[in-house]
This record gives sequence, structure tokens and C-alpha cells, in this order.
Amino acid sequence: KIIDPIPAFLAIYALDGRIIARRELGALRFGSHSITWDGRDEKGDLLAPGIYIVGINLMAGTPVGQILRPIGVVY
Repeated sequence: KIIDPIPAFLAIYALDGRIIARRELGALRFGSHSITWDGRDEKGDLLAPGIYIVGINLMAGTPVGQILRPIGVVY
């Protein structure tokens, strides 16, 4: 359980493990959160339709947790 706010980061991975996009989410508190991602890579280009992995990484000096889920991109 997160008691104090903890820095969090969003990362989108290709299925081969490459990081496609990342974003700092700021310090998150315990509870539910909603995150919006525009389907673009680090250069601002739209990703090709397909399956990717979204990761939320929690940091407190060192990584303390990671959540990974599949995500589909369709147009």
C-alpha cells in the first residue's frame, strides 16, 4: 500500500521489449488513477496498429513496483 506520494512513470513497450514511448506521471498517491496516452512514440509519430505492453513503474530512489498490461492500438 502506498502511504506517501511516490514518483511514477509510464512506458510503452514493443513486444520485443523496446521502449516505444515514456512519460513521467508525477507523484501518485494511493488510489485509482486514469492515464491517457495519445498512441504516439517518442518522436511524436503515431504507432502502427498492433499489440503493445503498457508499464507503470513506481520509483523511490530504486524501482519499487511495476505493473505491466497488454494494450491494443487500432485506428
